[in-house]
Amino acid sequence: MKKRIKLNTLAIVSTQFQLLNAIEVSRNFFKDKRFNIIVLIQNRVHFQQINNLAKNHDLKIIFSVKFRSIFQHIDLIIKLFRFNKKYEIDNLIIGHTKNNMMLYSLKKLRYKKLNFIDDGEILEVKDDRPAINKNLFPVNYYSIFNLESNSFYKFIKNEYKFFKIQSKKKFSDKILFLGSPYVEHKIISSDLFSSLLEKIILKEGSIDYFMHPRENEEKFKNLENINFFNSVLGIENYILNIDLLPKKIISFYSTALTSLSSVMELYKERIYFIDLRKYLKHKYIRDIEYDYLKNNNNKEYLIK
Repeated sequence: MKKRIKLNTLAIVSTQFQLLNAIEVSRNFFKDKRFNIIVLIQNRVHFQQINNLAKNHDLKIIFSVKFRSIFQHIDLIIKLFRFNKKYEIDNLIIGHTKNNMMLYSLKKLRYKKLNFIDDGEILEVKDDRPAINKNLFPVNYYSIFNLESNSFYKFIKNEYKFFKIQSKKKFSDKILFLGSPYVEHKIISSDLFSSLLEKIILKEGSIDYFMHPRENEEKFKNLENINFFNSVLGIENYILNIDLLPKKIISFYSTALTSLSSVMELYKERIYFIDLRKYLKHKYIRDIEYDYLKNNNNKEYLIK
């Protein structure tokens, strides 16, 4: 039998944010600058962002699988079978604790050490038992959040040593709003979304709006003085690559508020959150997330 190729690090990701975190962990903890990736494709924008980030850091995508109901599982099974015949892994990085395709891959792959990284939901699920073999507990979980370890996870702080502004920056006179698919997921109504943005525009003037990959631009059609745009860069790399930083960054709850506080550590006082709990109740507008922001010295943006 042909000897398998040993990979120091393999990451399974479905968003550029997961890949960014994998790069930080691989470089800072595993001392591995050029690792390999399996990509689970949610949509075109997500894949463009992942592909762009991988190319910029000379990372190899071994294979990808599209989310497409029944066929995704057949595609994944075939590709994992071929992968297992060729490779074995030292450090396996998984980008989501509850993604079924990632958890299935975890059961089929040969690896020595399992590691989780942030996707954005850990505040909500940190006390939930992940669906993995109990002998793996506690699993190393590298997180940008300040969390205490428990019986399931050994939390290790991901400090963003690589993806961080290192020098002094100048600022534009623009506001940057970070988008989230709250309307698309029916968490808030289109009317409330528009009303809140109109109040911000009335207070601040025109704004730039960084769209989330799962947002639909149709919801902006009746709004004025808003420049909405997609980017092949995730928000962290977008901020790192622009010449002038926005004078303020505003968002509803988003993991990006915490990641940008690390990226923009020198200027994190310019980052603000809007507390949606003041405007409606919904099971996906969670106290644990907004309380975390308040308890970790994030600044609330007040709309009058």
